[in-house]
Amino acid sequence: MRGIHNASVKIDDMNTRTAIFVVILVLLTSACFGDVFDEALSAAGLTKETAVFDELDLAIYGGDKFRLPYFDTYHRAPYRVPEQVKLLVSQASRASGRVFDLVGMTSTGINEGVRRSLIGSPAEPFIKKAEQPNSLTKAVLEVWQIAGKKPPRGFEKRLNAQASSVPSDVSKMAAALIFSEISAAKWRNLAFKRLFDKYDAQQLYSHILSAEESDFDFIREDMMNLTDLKLVMTGGEDLAAVIDKVVVEYPKLSVTKAFHFEANTPLGAIVIDCSGDSVYRHGRDFMLILDLTGNDVYYSGAACSSASNSVSVLIDFAGSDCYLESPQLDSLPVGRLAERKTWRSSPNTCGALMGYAFLVDVSGNDRYSGVSRCLGYAAYGCAVLIDFAGDDIYRCYQMGQGSAEFGVGVLCDCAGSDNYNCFTTSQGFGGIKGYGLLLDASGDDIYTANRIQIDFPSAQDSRHNGSLSQGMGCGERGDYTTGHSYAGGIGALIDLAGNDQYTADIMAQGMGYWYGLGVLADVSGDDSYMGYWYNQGSAAHFAVGVLYDGGGSDYYSAPCNMVQGAGHDYSLGMLIDENGDDSYTAAGISLGGGNANGIGIFWDKSGSDTYQVTGNPTLGRANIGSRGSIRDRDICMGLFLDTGGTDYYPVSYPFAQNNTIWLQKGMDEKNPLPTEIGIGLDKQQ
Repeated sequence: MRGIHNASVKIDDMNTRTAIFVVILVLLTSACFGDVFDEALSAAGLTKETAVFDELDLAIYGGDKFRLPYFDTYHRAPYRVPEQVKLLVSQASRASGRVFDLVGMTSTGINEGVRRSLIGSPAEPFIKKAEQPNSLTKAVLEVWQIAGKKPPRGFEKRLNAQASSVPSDVSKMAAALIFSEISAAKWRNLAFKRLFDKYDAQQLYSHILSAEESDFDFIREDMMNLTDLKLVMTGGEDLAAVIDKVVVEYPKLSVTKAFHFEANTPLGAIVIDCSGDSVYRHGRDFMLILDLTGNDVYYSGAACSSASNSVSVLIDFAGSDCYLESPQLDSLPVGRLAERKTWRSSPNTCGALMGYAFLVDVSGNDRYSGVSRCLGYAAYGCAVLIDFAGDDIYRCYQMGQGSAEFGVGVLCDCAGSDNYNCFTTSQGFGGIKGYGLLLDASGDDIYTANRIQIDFPSAQDSRHNGSLSQGMGCGERGDYTTGHSYAGGIGALIDLAGNDQYTADIMAQGMGYWYGLGVLADVSGDDSYMGYWYNQGSAAHFAVGVLYDGGGSDYYSAPCNMVQGAGHDYSLGMLIDENGDDSYTAAGISLGGGNANGIGIFWDKSGSDTYQVTGNPTLGRANIGSRGSIRDRDICMGLFLDTGGTDYYPVSYPFAQNNTIWLQKGMDEKNPLPTEIGIGLDKQQ
């Protein structure tokens, strides 16, 4: 137990050091570069107030139902984005390793936040209630009571006998968790009351999982409009506060004897285990698992596996563990699973559907593998997975590793060099009214969205996968189908330290689509970014995509269009690199490329950099495209900035030179428009 305590102390120290570094970074960069935008824009007769999107013209297009205020802080104020991203990184750094703070941060981002800690700890009432005699027994019986059911004959006698084997302090912690889970279930039922008055709960649950298509989904429309996410987050914050308390307090205890406690309830089984290596079988609903020791295998747990199993918590304090959706994944990676394309996944391993799923793993080198709806996934709910230590492996096919729609889904890894693998809609994916966050605090990590097996051919190029990962905010466009469009949410991948590798295919690495916000922020280290199309700070259709790299000598490669600071169709795409000798490889609409009234901004702040680019528009150029509409009067801009070092540009772009300001005309030079703005600035500070 002492080893666990030491691990948690190291995490706290690491969080503090990282937070201090981020704050210093914000202050220094703000002081040094405050006037660069002004200088560059003035060369074209613009200011930060005039080189923005026209909100009145934008309103004509519509299609932004569920548009987020947090999205607008980026889209409406492009030149505040560098500071906005640093604030996001600072906030994430402080929240790392704390379930309550992660729920609060992400729920606020989708405009569904509550402040349960404003006048005291929301955990305190549950901790106090657990101090009563026989609290574990009373908590379990209360689960039956709130479900409106009676336990079977002899249940209470067996319950008392088992509870007597649990050490008193552990018993109280478990009781506090159960009491808070009961409260969360009540808040969840209240959040869905208007829907439950109209539909059966399991009907709604099954409908979300159904792959059936119709001309228009009226049940889904009701769910989007009638679910009260603030009430969902109210229960989520209270439960998260108790989980944080248990994780901090348990390592202080001395648990010396082996024991096993197990009780069934209408909301799922409750298990407290201190007997060594355990296997939690597939297909079972769990309300609570507290596993205190051993190298364990979980085929269930921390998942809303049915409408009645709406709250599920798993805390594992020791051992190198395996979390698997299916026994098949024990020997096979997801990509080799024969049934992967037709697999029908219920939520598993920290997957929340119409409820809550929380998983905390305190120590060990762990392995996580699921096909879908896992590893920090939420739909109409709240899911947080925190792994505090070890070199871990995370694998999923889709909808995982920080992925959400109408809710918040978080994967937070606090230490170790980790490996993340997925195919699509993962690693920080935010769908409609969703905040998907993948947060990694340290280590040399590898992030891969598979681009070898083409299981999800992209509409842009069927030879490549649509990754929709690694910081992807994605809305739903319906103007060419039913006319019903919905704004995207927030997808963020934030890595606080280490030399990291990012690989994806199409639509990834800080990419936004249809009023969505996608952010990839890497604070430090020598990193590599490999993509293809719509990558590395790009956005399309009224969206925002940002790639921020805080330091190190980095390598960026995306050999197709719309990359590295590229905005298309009233979108803002931005790439910011703070320092280091970097290398950029790209094609057209890149490195500060604006297209169809988009704004693309590229800014490498310091270091001697190499640009290998082909095509156009690039290096600060814009192209509105078709003529004869309101688009003619709205700005389309490409802005390229390099503010330090001796840089190397291709000879085929002779205007791009060190210590030079250049202006480029639009692509259609025979029919020029004054609203097509191309600006490049290279200077040494």
